[in-house]
Amino acid sequence: MSTIINRVFFVILVYSLISCNTNKQYKKADIQQKIDSIVRIAEDSITCNITFVHSQVDSVMHLAQDSVQRNEANLLDALSYLAADSYDTAFNYIKHILVFCEGKRLNPKINNLNAKANNALGIYFQRIGNADSAISPLQKSLSAAAFRPKRSAAQYSDKSSRCISNERRCGKHWTIL
Repeated sequence: MSTIINRVFFVILVYSLISCNTNKQYKKADIQQKIDSIVRIAEDSITCNITFVHSQVDSVMHLAQDSVQRNEANLLDALSYLAADSYDTAFNYIKHILVFCEGKRLNPKINNLNAKANNALGIYFQRIGNADSAISPLQKSLSAAAFRPKRSAAQYSDKSSRCISNERRCGKHWTIL
């Protein structure tokens, strides 16, 4: 009798642990989806309703779970300040984001944020009348957007890995992006 009770208790315990984990995963996905929708709505309103954008950025800041999401929200603020001709405030936000991106390991999210921030910096320089100064950040924006980290052969399927190793034995070195 006690073994049956122990087994039932064990099954209930395992089930509750599994359900707790999946619940957290769904919550994280829901939060990310909510942040994405807020950002899309705010991006559409940058030029026409700046106070709405600031309120949306505040709500993203409360929901954001990592610094990349917070900096993406700050970038929206910077773009809204550029649209409102508040260039000094926009410049401070953009510089803060670029400093954040400098010290980070390269990954697609950081590259995307870096590309958008450099693009915003180029727009800033154009808006204040320094078109020559805009060239460098706009080029950095393009290179950050085009950057794809190299993958090791282990990250590809077995067939791709065999092709890479066969090419190396033949003296040819191929880099797959």
